[in-house]
Amino acid sequence: PNIRSGDAMAPGMLFDMNKLFESAVVTLFRRRSRATGLIVKAQETGRHLATLLSQPGSRHAFRLRPDIVISEGGQPFAVADTKWTRIKVSANGFLAPDPSHMYQIQAYAAAYPCEHFALIYPWHQGILHAKPTAYTLPPIGTRRPVVSVVCIDVQTDLFPTRSTPPTGFPEQLLHGPAIQ
Repeated sequence: PNIRSGDAMAPGMLFDMNKLFESAVVTLFRRRSRATGLIVKAQETGRHLATLLSQPGSRHAFRLRPDIVISEGGQPFAVADTKWTRIKVSANGFLAPDPSHMYQIQAYAAAYPCEHFALIYPWHQGILHAKPTAYTLPPIGTRRPVVSVVCIDVQTDLFPTRSTPPTGFPEQLLHGPAIQ
């Protein structure tokens, strides 16, 4: 079938690539975490960005739903969000997430008491020579949140991580055994 219109009828099938990519990364991380003691949860909804002050009580507002929350010993250790979009390279050679993606991670950093965060994108040839990229967020109390920009190659069955800065994000999830 061609993507242009024509005279012949052909079946069509559409996928929500954002959800498919998220599901693939969650599956990859869960399989790699089996022997680590880390727990990988998808779409966790237990935290909120704010509390509405009102009389006589208060209510949670702006429920957060990160794609991936990694816990160790019952406490959040790392939070990640997947993005099915082509990340670009800045003029100085670093990966350049969309500002809205960084704002979203900043919201997670405000609500989750951990220091390791990641934005996970599909790898493509246009970022072949990009430098490993990580950003520090403003301190939150004594915490110094770091955002790793990670790219996973979805063109092979092994889903290798192609771009990862050394930042403390669980290495065993990024570079562990492949999906089998």
